[in-house]
Amino acid sequence: MLFVATQPPPLGLEESMNNLGRKLARTSPLGVMVVTLSVCAQGALAGDPAPLTATIAVDAGKPTKPVNVTLMGANHRYSFDGYGMWHVPGGGGTPFPDPIVVEGTDRAGVKLVRYPGGTLANLFEWKRAIGPLEDRSCQVDSRRANRSPLESNYGPDEHEEYVEASSLDPDTGQPRANPVESQIMVPFHRGTPEDAADWVEYMNAPVGTNPNGGTAWADVRAENGHADPHDVTYWEVGNEPDRPNQRYWMSEDDAAAMDEYILGGTTQQVDQLVGTRCDHRSSAAASDGSAHQTFTVHYPPVVPDSETIQVGQSGDPDSWVTWTGVADLATAGPDDQVYEFDPASGTILFGDGTNGQIPPQGRDIRATYGSGPHAGYPAYYAAMKAVDPDIEVCAAWGTAEFVARMEALGHESDYDCLSVHPYVNFGRDFGTQAWESARQAHDQHMVGELASRDAVIALNGAIRDGTTRTDVGIALSEYGAIGGPPPTDPQFPQWTASMTHALYMASQMLRFHNLGVEIVEGGALTDTTLRGVFGAAPDFVYSAEAAVRQAIRPLALGGGDVVPHSTTGNPTITSADGSYQALVVGTSVRNDGALVIAVVNRHPTQPVEGTVTYQGFTGSGSYQAREVAPGSFTAFNTAQQPEAVALSVTSESNGGSGSLTYRFAPHSVTVLLVDPQ
Repeated sequence: MLFVATQPPPLGLEESMNNLGRKLARTSPLGVMVVTLSVCAQGALAGDPAPLTATIAVDAGKPTKPVNVTLMGANHRYSFDGYGMWHVPGGGGTPFPDPIVVEGTDRAGVKLVRYPGGTLANLFEWKRAIGPLEDRSCQVDSRRANRSPLESNYGPDEHEEYVEASSLDPDTGQPRANPVESQIMVPFHRGTPEDAADWVEYMNAPVGTNPNGGTAWADVRAENGHADPHDVTYWEVGNEPDRPNQRYWMSEDDAAAMDEYILGGTTQQVDQLVGTRCDHRSSAAASDGSAHQTFTVHYPPVVPDSETIQVGQSGDPDSWVTWTGVADLATAGPDDQVYEFDPASGTILFGDGTNGQIPPQGRDIRATYGSGPHAGYPAYYAAMKAVDPDIEVCAAWGTAEFVARMEALGHESDYDCLSVHPYVNFGRDFGTQAWESARQAHDQHMVGELASRDAVIALNGAIRDGTTRTDVGIALSEYGAIGGPPPTDPQFPQWTASMTHALYMASQMLRFHNLGVEIVEGGALTDTTLRGVFGAAPDFVYSAEAAVRQAIRPLALGGGDVVPHSTTGNPTITSADGSYQALVVGTSVRNDGALVIAVVNRHPTQPVEGTVTYQGFTGSGSYQAREVAPGSFTAFNTAQQPEAVALSVTSESNGGSGSLTYRFAPHSVTVLLVDPQ
């Protein structure tokens, strides 16, 4: 079950549930383990500020919800051979996932990987990305600033090969206890419910079955070398259609676009330069002067007889000439300005100079047409669930208004979850164009982090208030901190790969752990820079974020239950952009009985000391400390310095006294794994 829309904890309590510091654990006569925290500079001298203190109490005997192993997921993208992690050898060799990424995926505890991505994949067509490589077709980069062709080398089967390889123990070749899973984003703006249902069949149906009718896609999968179903549970329809820059054929008006996402519809596209199936750049609209040229409109299907096709010169409004559609170019003469048109695919075919004129070389082609009719999300949901009723299908319009509108339109039962991307965007949220200092950047990360958590809680409350259902969950298929200065920013070089960014991500993971969110996928598995769980190819540097994920593994992958904790007196850091608390905490009792206390100390310069208390748990007197604590919050890993930010693990003993003391370093992530008696 996903993060279900039940009453969230009061903000004060949940805030206290997300705080700790380096802990002193001392068992009281009542068996309540209390953590008293103090923040102070190491080697404090006379005249230094008085230590800041806080107290944390863990109630290990009152489980609140199961721990979700998919807490530490990541968004991955099909393009550029999965950003270089999928290798396609020359000479007909067998393609394979990069072994550094495979090993790192397990080491970092990544257990859910989204495919084929977000904005970049909004117009992805899965059927063009299966089968022999030589038979595949190109895709279009869906980012508005790009719109160029992309290869389909890293298709659905290749993604599952990476997922399966990352799920195997390299020593035994057997599946690990917690295998990696996939979440699939089904493009909304170019797909159909039937196509989406075919994809579910291809991924999940046993060979010999054909639940969606037509082509037996499970048999096709077997022919492509994958007889066993991929068994993908988590699906979502569309990526951020509620954002104005990701509307494509949809209306620019928010309310109208939301109705189009729900009900489908037809919209008028006016004077739109055409292109090809996988090239939407303006250059793709130009005639090259050859015979039998074909172009496509961007957003088929097209309402029959609604199209107006013109040939002219961009920038010269008087140059455009309307050509005439005909059923068969064979009936046309050499000077006839005509074309054939297929409404289903939006394909325009011009003549050869004998039967129909050739558009003059260098002239552009544009189209005005009715794009549609397009189906709405509930139609996708019904078609996909008919193929496999056990899958979870999330709607991608992650707003309170969507919940109320679905209820009003009678579709309150037609979604399992809502996808939302609670990014902090420094330009949008803080007006940041350039940072004055690294400390300012650090503070903005931490101030924005709490706002992202609050947005998720608010949406959860809106679901609770806006629908009669009690089983709707929230899926975070992307999150992170974006929109800041470039990684070359002189005040904070490589901030996207820094410990500060890792602290942001760790804080979010612990907050979502406490809330019970199941689908939690960070912004990128790999990228073209040091950003992501792994840096760019070919090194795939194990990032600060990866090291932090590795530290948190015992909390996320040990099973068991989330347990409550409370904190009072959490130290507060005040900055020009707002204040934030130093400590964020997550706690659980694992299946093996161990108590896990995960702590993020976001204070950029001061350590935190504490005393931990608990009830409902008896420790053995020993514990493991897993700590990521580099020398600076600006630290990041490179191929030359791959362990500038790294995990250290120590075994500690408190003599069986039931108390443990620990100093949480500045800008650190620490997980204490307390052995049961």
